[in-house]
Amino acid sequence: MNIIIQQKCEEFINKVLEFFSEDETRIMEEIETNLKELTDNFILEMMRTYFELIDRKIVEDKVER
Repeated sequence: MNIIIQQKCEEFINKVLEFFSEDETRIMEEIETNLKELTDNFILEMMRTYFELIDRKIVEDKVER
């Protein structure tokens, strides 16, 4: 589970770094908007991943019983 979550975190960090590494001057509103979107998507993806992993564990537990 930790590896999957770590990969999602690394993907998020890479997207943020990519956003700031572009040779372009950005206004504050653009930065806020883009980072909010990236962050919201990251949180949704983390929640989805977490609940999928929990669901798998529940299924595995039921199979073992």
